[in-house]
Amino acid sequence: MELSETAHLLVSPFSTYERLRAEGSVASVTAGAGRLLVVVGTLVAVTSTGRLAPFELLTAIPSFAYVLAIQAVGVAVVVRLFAAPGGVRFRDAYALYLAGHGPWLLALLAMCAGCMLLDASPLAFGPWLALGAALWGGLLTYAWLRAGLRLTRGRAFAAMGAFYVVLTACVLGYFVVAGQLLPILPGGG
Repeated sequence: MELSETAHLLVSPFSTYERLRAEGSVASVTAGAGRLLVVVGTLVAVTSTGRLAPFELLTAIPSFAYVLAIQAVGVAVVVRLFAAPGGVRFRDAYALYLAGHGPWLLALLAMCAGCMLLDASPLAFGPWLALGAALWGGLLTYAWLRAGLRLTRGRAFAAMGAFYVVLTACVLGYFVVAGQLLPILPGGG
């Protein structure tokens, strides 16, 4: 059985990104976005109802599309500022980035399994899974920049810093605009 690009990236990120780039085969933006939204929707459904409820799953999927938009902004900034001119198209860079979501997909599905099978709160094991996914995902992000976009080591580290600053700024901006961040800050009222 042939493993998906996402599965190959989990175990061999640098060589898989190099192979994808060399072959000119680029993962699908639609498939990567769909995978992420279905897994996030599953987590929302399971943690809110204790089971995989179709209504919660289907309503959560579009409500978390902002995550893809924020990631697209980060990828656009990286491509614009760090990629060689004419070296990579935004669509290809974004598809390769989405293919590297494996650690987060596994962590979120593990949280779902823990909630359903162990009847446990995601807070019991979620922080450890998130930490592992963040570290593993960071490695995949670096591999995406280094091998997938062919950046030098220094440019890859700079691009990684810029990427995460942009993601953080967009997330904070989203919550400020939604009116959910300022009320929880001291004096924010």
